[in-house]
Amino acid sequence: MQFADEGKKSNMTFIDVLNKLEKYRIINIANEWLNLRNIRNSFTHEYPEDMSKIIYGLNKGFNNWYNLYDIYVKIKQYAEKKILIPKYIYY
Repeated sequence: MQFADEGKKSNMTFIDVLNKLEKYRIINIANEWLNLRNIRNSFTHEYPEDMSKIIYGLNKGFNNWYNLYDIYVKIKQYAEKKILIPKYIYY
């Protein structure tokens, strides 16, 4: 991952990237993203036979969607400010 203040792409570990996102206030705390990642894993690694785990994961995901949206908004704002992406472009 490359940040606007870095001249070249680096080989940062995932936790280093999270810490950098935290430093730039794109995420509030690195553990917030790790929590979202664990929720994602509960969707992708559970088998259809275990409906209680699937329902638990879906509920947890639904209850945390605003965290993911907040991160999206912060990344978009950072990109508009630092990388000069026009504000009218929505991804």
